[in-house]
Amino acid sequence: MATYEIIQPDVAGSTYNISDGSICHHIALDGIGLPQIERITQANPNIDGAFDEGFTIKPRELTLRLYFAASTKAALDGIRDQIYEVFKPFDDPLKLRVTRDDGSVRQIDVHTIGVLDLPESQRTAEFDQLFVVRLLAPYPFWYHPTQQVTTFVPSVSGYTFNVNYNGSWWEWPIIKVYGYVTGFSMDITLSLPGGNQNYQFFFSPIPAGDVFTYDLRPGYKTIKNAAGVSQLGNLTENSYTALSNFRLWPTPYFSAGVNPIHGTFSAKDASHKIEVYYYNRFLGV
Repeated sequence: MATYEIIQPDVAGSTYNISDGSICHHIALDGIGLPQIERITQANPNIDGAFDEGFTIKPRELTLRLYFAASTKAALDGIRDQIYEVFKPFDDPLKLRVTRDDGSVRQIDVHTIGVLDLPESQRTAEFDQLFVVRLLAPYPFWYHPTQQVTTFVPSVSGYTFNVNYNGSWWEWPIIKVYGYVTGFSMDITLSLPGGNQNYQFFFSPIPAGDVFTYDLRPGYKTIKNAAGVSQLGNLTENSYTALSNFRLWPTPYFSAGVNPIHGTFSAKDASHKIEVYYYNRFLGV
């Protein structure tokens, strides 16, 4: 049987099972498939139809349908307080974790929205309560909660290493590059029907003992050294395209999700290495 959990963003990572009856039972979770997809089109006078400019994916709304059974009115009061505690709002998101019947785990970051009511009109017996919780996932993709990392230590310039990506939707990784290294570049090339698309970073020297972190996630897009100082000013003009678009691609963009990353350098020491951090992301549960 699938299990459903809410994980709060507190220091302890407080976790509540909302399907086993310890607090409540799960009836249904709606909104688990493809999120809302919107095509961007442009219409012009004297031209029939419109030009397709691509797509955007909207935030995901989910609806939890739950119930609990109490033995007394006093117990009913206590369970209501627990429910309010589980789903109360935070600045940081709650995590909704689903362990499917096949054993795979999917998680999504959500916020409680709307009114969380436990209406007396929805009691099916004197102490049995049906209720609904609405959730919003601003970033609408599910992910496996275990962060993955691929580490590569170059020995010669002109190298290639693979990141084996097992998600069904693309992922924006965090890449750490350790110094000392000069003349460093790194790229990924995507073969598309309209031709190849190359995303390449060129960078200034990384000092010995330092590490530059490329955070490519939406809303971040930063490069900082170990002291937290921005290095964006050292990027070449072409590298800004990579900062915006460099990502890990699922199949069929790369066969079996094997993403080949190429790199070069002029000189390095024994500490130079590259780490790629990512989550496997999915379109649905």
